[in-house]
Amino acid sequence: MPRKRKPETNESKPEKSRKRKVVEPLPEPMTAPEPIASVQSVPILKPKTEPEIKPVGLRCRRCNCGHFETIRTTPISHNRILRRRQCRYCGLRVTTVEKQL
Repeated sequence: MPRKRKPETNESKPEKSRKRKVVEPLPEPMTAPEPIASVQSVPILKPKTEPEIKPVGLRCRRCNCGHFETIRTTPISHNRILRRRQCRYCGLRVTTVEKQL
């Protein structure tokens, strides 16, 4: 048996109203304010700082101590000296090669 269709009425389906979207104009680009009075540019002087003092000499990698005692000194070729040093604080041993002036 065929199905019966319901009669269509305006009450059963509300009519969809299509509203147009209102497009607002873009805001005007901002401009820099006009200067109040003419001002001469004055150079900004940075305060003079003392130059950084870099540490000179040998430092221990383990404890950052600067006190070493020389265990052994050996002359090697091309006027160079091989020194075996030991940190007085932690005992780390370091080998240095020094050039004679």
